[in-house]
Amino acid sequence: MSVDRSPGGLIGLVAMGVVIAAPARAAAPIELQAKLFFKIATYDENLPAEVLNVGVAYPSATAAAPIVKAFRDLENMKVNGRRIQTIDIPYKVPADIAAAATKSPIYGLFVTAAATEADVRAIRDLAKKLGAFTFAQDERHVASGLTAGVAVEGDKRIIVLNMAAAIEQGRKYDGNFLKACKIMR
Repeated sequence: MSVDRSPGGLIGLVAMGVVIAAPARAAAPIELQAKLFFKIATYDENLPAEVLNVGVAYPSATAAAPIVKAFRDLENMKVNGRRIQTIDIPYKVPADIAAAATKSPIYGLFVTAAATEADVRAIRDLAKKLGAFTFAQDERHVASGLTAGVAVEGDKRIIVLNMAAAIEQGRKYDGNFLKACKIMR
C-alpha cells in the first residue's frame, strides 16, 4: 500500500475528518495518529532516500505497547516509495533517545503523552540536532516545540503544526498540506 501525496490526497484528509480548527485536549485514536504521522511525511520535501526509520519514544513500556503495534501494523506500506521501519525507543532520560539515534538514523520520533515537559524540551533540542520530525501524541507538546500532532474537537480530527519547530528540524512541507493544517507560530 502506498500513501498518496497528490492534491487528491488532501481530499483524503478531509474524508478522514481532518479540518482546520483550534486544538482541543481530547486524544485521537492511536491508529489514526500513526496513519497521519505517515500522511504528514508524504508532504515533507526532505525525506530520506530509502527508509523512514520512525522511533516511538516512551518512558513507560506498558502504555507504549499499543502505540508500537499501531506503527508496526503500517510497516507494509510505503511513503513516497520509501520503506517504513519502526524503532522501539524506551527511555529513562532523553539521552537514551540520542543513543538509539546513533544506531539507526531517525527520520521521525513519535513522542507519547507520557513524556514530561522537561522530556519534550530535551527531545525538541535533540530533534533539531538530528533534523528529525517530531510528532506528539498530546497536542500540548506541539505548543512546547514538537513539530506536529493530532487533536480531536467533537468528531473532527485536527492536524496541528508548529512551524517554528518544523523549520528548526529541517522540514519543508508542500503548500497544499500547510493549507490543511492549524499552524502554530
